[in-house]
Amino acid sequence: MVVLDLAYPLIKPRIEELGIANIITVHIKDFSGPSAKFLPRLSGEKSLHENTTDFMSAVAQDKEAFPEIEFQPKEDLALILYTSGTTGFPKGAMISHYNLYVAAVRFSAILGLQASDVFFMLFPQFHIGGIVLNMLPSIHLGATILQIPVFDPGEAMNLMEVHKATLFFAPPTAHICAIRMR
Repeated sequence: MVVLDLAYPLIKPRIEELGIANIITVHIKDFSGPSAKFLPRLSGEKSLHENTTDFMSAVAQDKEAFPEIEFQPKEDLALILYTSGTTGFPKGAMISHYNLYVAAVRFSAILGLQASDVFFMLFPQFHIGGIVLNMLPSIHLGATILQIPVFDPGEAMNLMEVHKATLFFAPPTAHICAIRMR
């Protein structure tokens, strides 16, 4: 299980109850720039916990942590993305590595995206929109991702202006709120 280090004390009793043995902790600041702003409950310093492994420490210590593996990109699953069941029963959509690769590369090419683009990412990273419209193309290109934890239209418009965002993919309601702010 991977958990934010600052959230670990809150869920530790449940982890013990479920008998989960391998806990990897991550700290939000390990993956953000020095000027990033966080909600107060996420802005604390990194904390290490007994019987857990800090992700960054593990990677730094064990250069063999990522062994070579063989896989079939067109057949092997990269993830199972669960739908909400809006038009039917919820289900797991099986997405291959190749599906994700093609989505990132073709989407970037069709829109003429470049490394200099700044993606304003409103979709969460577990949502297909966050994965395919924002995260994968920006990683593929080496572009910048501007992500906020909570959507506030005024703050979003300010951040887009300050950081010169070039792309804003979001649900229609977010676009309506942003337009009304102008």
